[in-house]
Amino acid sequence: MPIKLLMPALSPTMKEGNLMKWLKKEGDIIVSGDVIAEIETDKAIMEFESADSGVLGKILIPEGTSNVKVKELIAIILEDGESESDMEAILSAILPVTNELPKQSNTEHQDVKTQSLQQPTSPKKERIFISPIAKKLALENNVDIKAVKGSGPYSRIVKKDIEEFITTTPDNNSTCTTLSFTKMRAAIAERLSFSKKNIPHFYISIECCIDDLSSIRKSLNESIKKSSSDRKISINDFFVKATALSLQKHNKFRSSFENEKWTQHSAIDIAIAISIEDGLVTPVIRHSDQKSLMHISTEIVELAQKARSHSLRYNEISGGCITISNLGMYGIKNFLPIINPPHVSILAIGGATHKPTINTDGNITTSQVIEITLACDHRVIDGVDAALFINSIKFYIENSMLLMM
Repeated sequence: MPIKLLMPALSPTMKEGNLMKWLKKEGDIIVSGDVIAEIETDKAIMEFESADSGVLGKILIPEGTSNVKVKELIAIILEDGESESDMEAILSAILPVTNELPKQSNTEHQDVKTQSLQQPTSPKKERIFISPIAKKLALENNVDIKAVKGSGPYSRIVKKDIEEFITTTPDNNSTCTTLSFTKMRAAIAERLSFSKKNIPHFYISIECCIDDLSSIRKSLNESIKKSSSDRKISINDFFVKATALSLQKHNKFRSSFENEKWTQHSAIDIAIAISIEDGLVTPVIRHSDQKSLMHISTEIVELAQKARSHSLRYNEISGGCITISNLGMYGIKNFLPIINPPHVSILAIGGATHKPTINTDGNITTSQVIEITLACDHRVIDGVDAALFINSIKFYIENSMLLMM
């Protein structure tokens, strides 16, 4: 019996996803464990591995289709000895959704029914198969669905077809383009809107002198270069390590708050905000306090590469107890971040600037400083807690030799 390939649940909260790309085509041989598609969930664009082996007999949901429900049939795999005729029983049971006209009220339905009894039956019109979301998009943009060629099963019109028709058809009366949120963008919008509406944020900031850190970092990177490695330790890596060691002493910040339940975690897992083409992902550095600066640096680079190639696994972007977001490389001195729920805090790192300072001898000198800002959930964290925690980070940054012990 052919194997039904269903839309997978790639995260615990996933109810539907966008089938972004098929990496296999009909007729290709599939081995268990092969990556066969890229699916956009509410977390990220993730790879979908086949659990079965065989031949990809039929793709039922074309790439580019949005809002595919979990467990919806997306393809059929043929096992050894099976042929296309074996798929007929499955395919014959699949009835495409048809939507030819908008729903009518009861009165309109009765009128139409009365007219149909009084008037001769007109010739049967050609049926147009169109998904509900594609139909809605067509109505909103005044698209004549008769002019659209469907790319779905049975030439069914899907959302992608309407979007392509809109972008490729000139509209002399319009000067703007209506865009649809990707699954990731919609999830970001929903999560951060919830955060600002429901989490009582408060912010504190402090400046960290990085003169010693810069000197140590330069020496480390010169040594790494001599070992023929192209790796470099960044300022951000120092802040990850400093935050990890500070979390050892300040338990409240190793917390999550969800469904009115406050949970304190033992593991020190730090999420790193990484910008990608269509949004932001926060892969997690597990047990950050137990890793060296070099290990942290290497792991962040690898996770960033995975994020930009859409190959992150769910276990690499779930959990964490605090997020670190760095905009210093863009010349931003400071900013007020939004907490990533269910975390109870987020650390924002600005760019380095030179400022006049007075040294221990009373002389004016110039120092490199970075301003960091801590956003906290006031339901769990109080001002004194935040002050002690951010000062602990400052202490480790200004005494960077401790981060290598």
